[in-house]
Amino acid sequence: MSNMFVTKTKIYMVSAALVCVVCVAAYGLAVYALNRLSDSLTDEQKHVATMQAQIQSKSTLIKNSEGVEIDRQELQKYFIAEEEVFNFLELIEALGQARGALVSTASIDVEEGDGYIESLHLTIKASGSFGAVQHVLTMLETLPYKSHVSSSVIEKKGAVESDGEWEGTFKVVVMKRVAI
Repeated sequence: MSNMFVTKTKIYMVSAALVCVVCVAAYGLAVYALNRLSDSLTDEQKHVATMQAQIQSKSTLIKNSEGVEIDRQELQKYFIAEEEVFNFLELIEALGQARGALVSTASIDVEEGDGYIESLHLTIKASGSFGAVQHVLTMLETLPYKSHVSSSVIEKKGAVESDGEWEGTFKVVVMKRVAI
């Protein structure tokens, strides 16, 4: 009986050891699977966070680009478009009509710029009463474009004592957009 008891004990011990080995293997497999799942979940969270950041970045860029486009359109109003130069010259020549001044463009020179903007150098002549010529100068100084009067000369035509005509010569620089 003792031999049988020892044999059964060995069987139980081997069985118990086998069950322990199987349990440890199953536990190890479960821990490995959970670690892989945890790593996969972490990678997925990183991917989602990256995607959300990219979406936010794209949203911000779109908002900024819309603002830039509005600013660009506003800014372009201050420069004469290349196709509007003749209309601009007609506007200049019409500046003195309300006060009876005769206005003409004596010369036009174009100064090359950076490829996007050029400078138009205009010599404007105005003749009429002193007030009319002065009015033309005032209007040239307040043009709604990127411009400035670089020089102005107002002289009396004829005798100094008479109420004759005055003549003004104004050099004006206006910025013009180049068609791209």
